[in-house]
Amino acid sequence: MYDRDRGTSFEVNGFTEPDYALSGDGQRVAYRDGFNDIEVKPLVGGLTLRATVSSDGVRASDASFNPAISTDGRLCAFSSQAPNLVSDDSNQNVTDIFVHDFASEQTTRVSLGPSDQQGDGFSFSSSISGDGNTVVFDSEAGNFVQRLEAPLGVSGVLVMSVRRFSPPVDGV
Repeated sequence: MYDRDRGTSFEVNGFTEPDYALSGDGQRVAYRDGFNDIEVKPLVGGLTLRATVSSDGVRASDASFNPAISTDGRLCAFSSQAPNLVSDDSNQNVTDIFVHDFASEQTTRVSLGPSDQQGDGFSFSSSISGDGNTVVFDSEAGNFVQRLEAPLGVSGVLVMSVRRFSPPVDGV
């Protein structure tokens, strides 16, 4: 990553693929580290924080990727195969979308259907709005919305889902 104002460059995660995101205020970068965790690092000073932890602080038990970060860096959305980030994750071997709130230290699964049901297919490629109130993601989950019939020779139609997320007020 290159900081034009400071005239300095630094390596973000040691990977060649672009698995990182810059906060809207340009002060933080979210990235996948060498252990398949998502971390958020301030570009100047401060501590690097891990986003891929449960609300109890337990580290993700499987790979996480595709970070997205709110403008102020408080919220980090990401994809993960880890079933231990929330207590009711029983759709094993399915990638879900999570949001970690650094202020409240809470991790929430946002890739849920209209009745809060777990997805029966993979969800991936999340993006979070600047204020952190909206998360969008791609999903192959057929139980989120009615799937469209795919043309012959096409594996399926992905659905872009929008999920409103209400972070706790004042870290509570």
